[in-house]
Amino acid sequence: MIIKFHKVNLTKKYPLRISRGLNDKTQNLFLQLTQGGITSWGESAPGKTEGASSVIEVEDQLNRLISSGIEDLSHFEIYERSKDLNTPPCAYAALDMALWDLRAKKARVSLTNFLGFPSPNTPTSLTVGINPPEIVRE
Repeated sequence: MIIKFHKVNLTKKYPLRISRGLNDKTQNLFLQLTQGGITSWGESAPGKTEGASSVIEVEDQLNRLISSGIEDLSHFEIYERSKDLNTPPCAYAALDMALWDLRAKKARVSLTNFLGFPSPNTPTSLTVGINPPEIVRE
């Protein structure tokens, strides 16, 4: 299992104003996992309320988890290990996504089909900012 990290700066098309302030850009961490010639991906969106406030903290937490010897563990055992090590959920999410992506790619099906989910046809999440109506309309 080879794991690499990629820090990506993302700029929002429209700044989002919420109660914690204005957010016009973020830095996310993408996890690239390669095993048996198959490459899978996961992503972490760190934040103070998500348990790790930066991509550096997420990467440190993931390196701690990975170096604890997870290669021969099952998906569930890795999850249990992450809980034992108090790995922030936003950090573990990147590894979890990559592990599920790997399983689906090994089965040669989409992740949606692998998990038995219907194809998405409606938005699953919506965040409403606290901007004035004319900015929201934009």
